[in-house]
Amino acid sequence: SAAPAATAVTMSLPPVVDGHPLIDNESSRQLVDAAKQQLAAVSANPVVGMYGDPGQLPAFVIVAGTTTAGSPDQVLTGMAAGFQQSLGSQELNFVDQPAGPLGGTMRCAEHAPMTTCMWTVGGAFGMNMVFQQDLAQAAATTLKVRDAIETHTS
Repeated sequence: SAAPAATAVTMSLPPVVDGHPLIDNESSRQLVDAAKQQLAAVSANPVVGMYGDPGQLPAFVIVAGTTTAGSPDQVLTGMAAGFQQSLGSQELNFVDQPAGPLGGTMRCAEHAPMTTCMWTVGGAFGMNMVFQQDLAQAAATTLKVRDAIETHTS
């Protein structure tokens, strides 16, 4: 039997995700630039976006891309470790969550006031930092985010 064709996964940021517009302001641009620099070693074309409503806390921040170095799972582990370092003493406990119809692996960790979900699929990875949602809510939001930003072509 023939091996299944490899699926190419691409990530792109639409202007609106889950009802929230992409935020473009000074603080969001600083965050986007910093995240892209951090990811330069593992991803040639990362997408980074902050979504939310004017005058409110961001709803979520998305970081995603295709990996150029190592397996997506290694990238996920590295991202989790880097994230842990940036938070300092706060203990992060990543819990496996259903990855949804797009497949792959997804893990989330709650660290008030936010929950971070990370996923890998094919040669791609993503991280979604969701503000003011618990683990279950953030996992559900992240599935909507994936649906909006992820394209699979065989």
